[in-house]
Amino acid sequence: MYVIWLSAAGCTLVTCVSDVMTWSLTDGQCHLSHLDMSNCVRLGDCGLQQIVSCCRRLRCLYVRRCALITDGGLQSVATRCHSLTDISVSECRRVTDAGIVLLAVHLAQSLAHLSVAHCPLVGDRAFARLAERCCRLRYVNARGCDRVSDAGVMSLATSQRLRALDVSDCVGVGDTSLQALAHRCGAKLRRLSVRGCTSVSDHGVLAIALNCTRLRQLNVQDCPLVSTSALMAVREHSQNCVIEHNCLNF
Repeated sequence: MYVIWLSAAGCTLVTCVSDVMTWSLTDGQCHLSHLDMSNCVRLGDCGLQQIVSCCRRLRCLYVRRCALITDGGLQSVATRCHSLTDISVSECRRVTDAGIVLLAVHLAQSLAHLSVAHCPLVGDRAFARLAERCCRLRYVNARGCDRVSDAGVMSLATSQRLRALDVSDCVGVGDTSLQALAHRCGAKLRRLSVRGCTSVSDHGVLAIALNCTRLRQLNVQDCPLVSTSALMAVREHSQNCVIEHNCLNF
C-alpha cells in the first residue's frame, strides 16, 4: 500500500494505491495498474487529468464519492487510459450520461466492470451506448439511479457477456427488465439485485427462475409484489442461489 501526495491547481491530494508502483525515467510514466482515490473530496477534473496523463496503463480506477469529478474528468480518463477494465464513479453526482458515453466509445474493447451507483444524472442513454459498444461488459452497478428504467435494462440485456447487474432502488425498473434479462442473458446471468424496485412481481421473478438456471445471488428485498411461490421457483431451478428477500414464509 502506497500513499502518493500530488499537488495540482493549488490543492493537495492524498491517494491510496494498491499495487506495485515503479517510475520509468525514460517515458515519464507511472507503471501503475490499480488506483483507488475514493473519498478524495478535493479531487477535481484538473487533478484527475494530471494523474491519468502519467498513469496511462491503469486497468482499475476508483473515484467513488469524489464530488468534484464531472464528465470532463471522465473524458481525460477515456482518451488516455485505453486499457481500463474497471471503473467506479459511484456517488459522483456531477457525472452524466455524456461522461459514461465517452467511456463506452473510447473503452469499447476493454471495459468490463462499471459502477455508477447513486449517480442521479446517469440513465437509459448511457446504458444503450454501453450495450452497443462495450463487447466485454460483465458487471454494471446502477443502484439508486433514478433515470434508469426498463428501456435501459432492456438495452443492457443484449450485452453478450453480462453476468451481474445491480439496479436496486431504480423505480423505473419492473418485470419487463427481468423478462429481457431472462430471455437474452439466460444461464449466463450470475447476480441480480432489484431491491426496492417496487414494480417487480412474480411474473418477472418466474422468468428469471426458468431461464437463469446458474444464478448465484438474487436480491428482491423490498419488492412487495414478489411472493414465496416465485422464490420457491428460483430455489428449485438454481439450488445454489443465495436469495435475499422479505418473505416471512420462505
